[in-house]
Amino acid sequence: MTDDTRTRLVRTARALIHGSSFAEVGIGDLCREAGVHRGSLYHFFPSKAAVGLAVLDANWELLKALLDEAFGSEAPPLERIDDFVAGFAGMLTAARDRMGAVPGCPIGNLALELSGRLGEASARIARS
Repeated sequence: MTDDTRTRLVRTARALIHGSSFAEVGIGDLCREAGVHRGSLYHFFPSKAAVGLAVLDANWELLKALLDEAFGSEAPPLERIDDFVAGFAGMLTAARDRMGAVPGCPIGNLALELSGRLGEASARIARS
């Protein structure tokens, strides 16, 4: 098993959760879609909650990269805001093209769902 398997699990979980919800995605669904056995999933993640936290982290890293790119430039402030909005709209357009609909913000949706379930999620969301 390699980090590639972990990456594939997180990427697959991101897509499944964004397309429905954390509660609706089962471990069996995730393993089947990622093409891995349950043992492989549990090698990297001790629980479904840990998968959810990994997805939350991955979503934040993507948004952080978009924020850094937009607001790390020397462009005028309003142009930086426009760059961020355009980048975020591009992410949502890609999701719409892939899923046939825009299921909402991947970070906001998951953060709302996990914050009431996992204390660690609430703390992680607050730090981000």
